[in-house]
Amino acid sequence: KSIIYDVFCHQVILGFIFNIIFIIKKPKIIFYSDNAEMTDVIYRASERNIITVDIQHSILSDLNILYQQPYAIDKKYLSDYILTYSKYWHDFLSIKCSKVEVGNYVRDYYQKKFKNKTKPYNNITIISSIVSRAKLVKLAKKLSIKFPNNKIVYKLRPEEYSNWKINYPESLSSLSNVEFICNEKKELYEHLYNSQYVIGTNSTALIQAIPFANVIVIKSGWYNELKPLINDGFVKFAKNDNEVLEIIFEGCKKKKKAENILYKKDFESNIKKFTSSLNI
Repeated sequence: KSIIYDVFCHQVILGFIFNIIFIIKKPKIIFYSDNAEMTDVIYRASERNIITVDIQHSILSDLNILYQQPYAIDKKYLSDYILTYSKYWHDFLSIKCSKVEVGNYVRDYYQKKFKNKTKPYNNITIISSIVSRAKLVKLAKKLSIKFPNNKIVYKLRPEEYSNWKINYPESLSSLSNVEFICNEKKELYEHLYNSQYVIGTNSTALIQAIPFANVIVIKSGWYNELKPLINDGFVKFAKNDNEVLEIIFEGCKKKKKAENILYKKDFESNIKKFTSSLNI
C-alpha cells in the first residue's frame, strides 16, 4: 500500500498537474531532476513532442534502479536526454537516451567561492545515515575521544531535524567537541569546506565533499554505491572504526585530482551549448 501511494500515485498526480501546465504554457522543453516520480510527466510530455531533459542530482551507480534498463520499455517513458556531471558517470546509465556531460552549477559556484581561501577549521564531519545510525554514533564517540582538539560535526539528514534529540543519545550530544547540524542556517558546502575529513556511507554529500576534503567511506549500509569511487581512488575505504582512525592518524596522501574527472568544468557554458544544439 505504501509503495503504491508513495510512488505510483505521486507519478499520476504529477502527470495530471504537468499536463495542465503543458496545455496552458505549451513548452518546447522541460528540465528536471528525476526522483522516480516523473514517469507520467515524461510520458505526457512525449505525447506532445516536448523535449524531456533529466539533470543528474545524485550518485549514479549500478545499484540505482532508476537508471538501469534490464528489459525493453516504451521510450515515451524515458527522458530524451540525461545531463551528467561528467562522462565518468555515463557507465552507470544503461537506459537508452542521449547522455551529455555538462558539469554541475552548484559545484562551480562553490569552487569559485572558496578558491584560494585558507581553511579556517579542520573539522571531522560525519554525514548521517539512518540505516547506519548506530554505527556512526559509535564512531563519533571514538573520534571525539581520539581527537579532542578537533570539532566532530554530525550532519543530520533533513528528515531528522525535528526529532534528532529523541533518536541520538545524550552521551554523544553532550560531548564538548561534538556539534549536531540540525538546520539549514549554514550552507552544506560551507560545512564540507571547513572539514579536513568527511565520513559516511552513501550520501551524495560525500561526492560533493571530494574537491574540499578527504572523504572516508565506511563499510555499512549502502556503501556499495560508492565502490567505483573507492576503486578509482577518489575516496578512502574503511571496514571498521579502527581503520577510520588509522586513515586519519596516518594522514591522507594526495588524492587523485577529481575536478576534471568527476565534474566537467563550466556548467553555464556547457548548458548553453546544449540548448543551442537543440535548435528550438
